[in-house]
Amino acid sequence: AQLLCNDLDAMVGILGSKPYFLGTQIHTIDLIVYSGLYSLIELPSPSESPLKGILETRPSLVKFFYKVKAEIEKNPPAEWVD
Repeated sequence: AQLLCNDLDAMVGILGSKPYFLGTQIHTIDLIVYSGLYSLIELPSPSESPLKGILETRPSLVKFFYKVKAEIEKNPPAEWVD
C-alpha cells in the first residue's frame, strides 16, 4: 500500500491546481490516470482492505476523477456509442 500512496502523492504533485494533468484540456494521460483511480473509487473492496479510503487524504485526485468521469459521460468517444 505504501508504493501506491507514493504514486498517488506524486500524481497530486503533478496535477497541482490544474484541472487536468497537462493543463485545461483532457489528454490521454488523464484517461490513463482515471482508469487507475477507477478501481479505487468505483469498485467495491472489502471493508478491511488497506486500500479502502486511501484517497480520503488526496481530495484533488477524487475531484479530478469525477471531472474526467463527467467529461467522458458528456462526450463519449464515437466508438462507445451504439
